[in-house]
Amino acid sequence: MKKRNIVSIILISFVAFGALSASFSFLSSKNNGTTYCPVDERVLINENKELFNNSFSHLKALNDSEVDAVIAKIDAIEEVTYTEDCKQRIDDARAAYNALTTEQKELVPTEKLSILINSENAYNYLKENYDATDIVIDFINNIGEVTFTHECKTRI
Repeated sequence: MKKRNIVSIILISFVAFGALSASFSFLSSKNNGTTYCPVDERVLINENKELFNNSFSHLKALNDSEVDAVIAKIDAIEEVTYTEDCKQRIDDARAAYNALTTEQKELVPTEKLSILINSENAYNYLKENYDATDIVIDFINNIGEVTFTHECKTRI
Protein backbone atom coordinates (compact mmCIF):
# COMPACT_ATOMS: atom_id res chain seq x y z
CA MET A 1 0.00 0.00 0.00
CA LYS A 2 2.78 2.47 0.91
CA LYS A 3 4.74 1.71 -2.26
CA ARG A 4 1.60 2.30 -4.32
CA ASN A 5 1.08 5.69 -2.64
CA ILE A 6 4.70 6.67 -3.24
CA VAL A 7 4.46 5.64 -6.91
CA SER A 8 1.25 7.68 -7.26
CA ILE A 9 2.87 10.71 -5.67
CA ILE A 10 5.94 10.38 -7.87
CA LEU A 11 3.74 10.05 -10.96
CA ILE A 12 1.69 13.11 -9.97
CA SER A 13 4.91 15.02 -9.31
CA PHE A 14 6.33 14.13 -12.72
CA VAL A 15 3.07 15.04 -14.45
CA ALA A 16 2.90 18.33 -12.55
CA PHE A 17 6.57 19.07 -13.20
CA GLY A 18 6.15 18.12 -16.86
CA ALA A 19 3.16 20.44 -17.23
CA LEU A 20 5.07 23.20 -15.47
CA SER A 21 8.08 22.71 -17.73
CA ALA A 22 5.86 22.55 -20.81
CA SER A 23 4.16 25.77 -19.75
CA PHE A 24 7.51 27.54 -19.38
CA SER A 25 8.72 26.17 -22.72
CA PHE A 26 5.49 27.23 -24.40
CA LEU A 27 5.70 30.73 -22.96
CA SER A 28 9.35 31.14 -23.89
CA SER A 29 8.79 30.04 -27.49
CA LYS A 30 5.51 31.97 -27.82
CA ASN A 31 6.89 35.19 -26.42
CA ASN A 32 10.50 34.89 -27.55
CA GLY A 33 11.66 34.52 -23.97
CA THR A 34 9.98 37.68 -22.72
CA THR A 35 8.46 37.87 -19.26
CA TYR A 36 4.95 38.50 -20.60
CA CYS A 37 2.61 35.72 -19.43
CA PRO A 38 -1.13 35.69 -20.21
CA VAL A 39 -3.39 35.19 -17.19
CA ASP A 40 -4.55 31.71 -18.28
CA GLU A 41 -0.99 30.43 -18.56
CA ARG A 42 -0.05 32.00 -15.20
CA VAL A 43 -2.95 30.18 -13.52
CA LEU A 44 -1.87 26.90 -15.14
CA ILE A 45 1.73 27.40 -14.06
CA ASN A 46 0.76 28.28 -10.49
CA GLU A 47 -1.62 25.31 -10.19
CA ASN A 48 0.99 22.89 -11.49
CA LYS A 49 3.69 24.41 -9.31
CA GLU A 50 1.46 24.03 -6.26
CA LEU A 51 0.58 20.44 -7.20
CA PHE A 52 4.27 19.62 -7.63
CA ASN A 53 5.24 21.24 -4.30
CA ASN A 54 2.41 19.48 -2.43
CA SER A 55 3.32 16.12 -3.97
CA PHE A 56 6.98 16.59 -3.15
CA SER A 57 6.15 17.60 0.44
CA HIS A 58 3.91 14.56 0.85
CA LEU A 59 6.59 12.25 -0.53
CA LYS A 60 9.20 13.77 1.81
CA ALA A 61 6.84 13.31 4.77
CA LEU A 62 6.35 9.63 3.88
CA ASN A 63 10.12 9.14 3.67
CA ASP A 64 10.66 10.94 6.96
CA SER A 65 7.99 8.96 8.81
CA GLU A 66 9.32 5.61 7.61
CA VAL A 67 12.91 6.57 8.43
CA ASP A 68 11.80 7.91 11.84
CA ALA A 69 10.03 4.59 12.50
CA VAL A 70 13.26 2.68 11.78
CA ILE A 71 15.26 4.99 14.05
CA ALA A 72 12.68 4.49 16.83
CA LYS A 73 12.96 0.69 16.46
CA ILE A 74 16.76 0.90 16.68
CA ASP A 75 16.48 3.13 19.77
CA ALA A 76 14.10 0.58 21.33
CA ILE A 77 16.84 -2.08 21.33
CA GLU A 78 18.60 -0.43 24.29
CA GLU A 79 20.78 -2.90 26.25
CA VAL A 80 21.45 -6.18 24.44
CA THR A 81 20.57 -9.24 26.50
CA TYR A 82 20.13 -12.88 25.56
CA THR A 83 16.33 -12.86 25.71
CA GLU A 84 13.56 -13.44 23.18
CA ASP A 85 12.31 -9.89 23.77
CA CYS A 86 15.69 -8.39 22.87
CA LYS A 87 16.05 -10.67 19.85
CA GLN A 88 12.58 -9.57 18.66
CA ARG A 89 13.47 -5.87 18.98
CA ILE A 90 16.69 -6.41 16.99
CA ASP A 91 14.87 -8.42 14.30
CA ASP A 92 12.08 -5.80 14.07
CA ALA A 93 14.63 -3.01 13.60
CA ARG A 94 16.52 -4.99 10.95
CA ALA A 95 13.31 -5.86 9.05
CA ALA A 96 12.18 -2.22 9.12
CA TYR A 97 15.58 -1.03 7.89
CA ASN A 98 15.67 -3.64 5.11
CA ALA A 99 12.19 -2.54 3.97
CA LEU A 100 13.42 1.00 3.27
CA THR A 101 14.32 2.09 -0.24
CA THR A 102 17.95 2.83 -1.05
CA GLU A 103 17.23 6.56 -0.81
CA GLN A 104 15.53 6.16 2.57
CA LYS A 105 18.41 4.05 3.92
CA GLU A 106 20.73 6.97 3.16
CA LEU A 107 18.61 9.10 5.53
CA VAL A 108 19.27 6.77 8.49
CA PRO A 109 22.18 8.25 10.48
CA THR A 110 25.37 6.16 10.36
CA GLU A 111 25.51 5.97 14.16
CA LYS A 112 22.00 4.45 14.24
CA LEU A 113 22.93 1.84 11.66
CA SER A 114 26.08 1.09 13.70
CA ILE A 115 23.93 0.54 16.79
CA LEU A 116 21.81 -1.97 14.87
CA ILE A 117 24.83 -3.85 13.51
CA ASN A 118 26.60 -3.84 16.90
CA SER A 119 23.42 -5.07 18.61
CA GLU A 120 23.15 -7.96 16.16
CA ASN A 121 26.79 -8.86 16.74
CA ALA A 122 26.45 -8.59 20.54
CA TYR A 123 23.35 -10.80 20.55
CA ASN A 124 25.10 -13.44 18.42
CA TYR A 125 28.10 -13.33 20.76
CA LEU A 126 25.85 -13.82 23.79
CA LYS A 127 24.06 -16.68 22.04
CA GLU A 128 27.34 -18.46 21.32
CA ASN A 129 28.45 -18.05 24.94
CA TYR A 130 25.12 -19.22 26.32
CA ASP A 131 25.21 -22.24 24.02
CA ALA A 132 28.73 -23.10 25.26
CA THR A 133 27.61 -22.58 28.85
CA ASP A 134 24.65 -24.91 28.32
CA ILE A 135 27.03 -27.63 27.11
CA VAL A 136 29.16 -27.28 30.25
CA ILE A 137 26.09 -27.25 32.52
CA ASP A 138 24.74 -30.40 30.85
CA PHE A 139 28.13 -32.06 31.27
CA ILE A 140 28.23 -31.15 34.98
CA ASN A 141 24.65 -32.32 35.51
CA ASN A 142 25.48 -35.67 33.89
CA ILE A 143 28.25 -36.29 36.43
CA GLY A 144 25.64 -36.85 39.10
CA GLU A 145 26.58 -37.20 42.75
CA VAL A 146 30.29 -36.82 43.34
CA THR A 147 31.88 -39.47 45.53
CA PHE A 148 35.43 -40.55 46.05
CA THR A 149 35.25 -43.64 43.86
CA HIS A 150 36.83 -44.87 40.67
CA GLU A 151 33.46 -44.86 38.89
CA CYS A 152 32.83 -41.21 39.78
CA LYS A 153 36.34 -40.27 38.71
CA THR A 154 35.76 -41.73 35.22
CA ARG A 155 32.49 -39.74 34.85
CA ILE A 156 34.36 -36.53 35.67
